[in-house]
Amino acid sequence: MIVYPRRDGLMVGLALLAGLLLGAWSFSGPPEGVLSVDFENATDHTVESLTIDHGNADTQEDIQLLQIPAKTTRHAVLNHEPGAGFNVTVKYADGHTVEFCANRGVEGRRQSVTLYR
Repeated sequence: MIVYPRRDGLMVGLALLAGLLLGAWSFSGPPEGVLSVDFENATDHTVESLTIDHGNADTQEDIQLLQIPAKTTRHAVLNHEPGAGFNVTVKYADGHTVEFCANRGVEGRRQSVTLYR
């Protein structure tokens, strides 16, 4: 009969360590060069599409979010510096369109935009 040493404690310890490291990483904020933006649809209408357009001397990026129900929030990650602002085009399911420049001059890597009609 072969007897193996118990490793339950070691496995539990490793799992706890992995959980702590993952938790610390997830709450540390977005990495350098990334802008994290929450788009809140504060209207009673579904957003059919939301297009984010931004760029600088070296890059141009277009991001499209689809089907954002009324009274919900959708998250987007942009390869963009805070404070530079970005263009937003919102198309509602009923055909209404809104275009605006968002968050010019707003600092911080975690931002939000509330959509109104």
